[in-house]
Amino acid sequence: MSISSTQFHQTGAPILKDLGKYLADNGADPERIRVALHEDSFASPSQEELNTTTDARMLFLKKLSVYLPQTASSSDKLAAMEPDQIRALLLVEGCACEYSEAAEICGCQVGTIKSRIYRGRKKAGIADRKGGARKAQ
Repeated sequence: MSISSTQFHQTGAPILKDLGKYLADNGADPERIRVALHEDSFASPSQEELNTTTDARMLFLKKLSVYLPQTASSSDKLAAMEPDQIRALLLVEGCACEYSEAAEICGCQVGTIKSRIYRGRKKAGIADRKGGARKAQ
């Protein structure tokens, strides 16, 4: 079973909303967020991608992940981080991905995602979204 372009975009809307809120909470300029998260800012899936996937959310996140380092330019804090750190942090905290989903999207191990998030937060001076250190899972 495949997904439609409409399903892809409907699935992505709440993800973009959550990501925008996370960016705003970390000092990003609202106008820069709006421009960075406009759906035309990143690639829509090809017909082949739509035909060969059944998970619209995962496809949306994979497409979005390529543009996350550019999106981070809307926040001076996030822009100080390395692109891999930005991608990991925004997938897990901005887009509410599980560590395992972020690892699959980024093509690395779960431990690498956790390390990138920790080091990126430390470099940018960003507190854990829960206000303290996240316990290892």
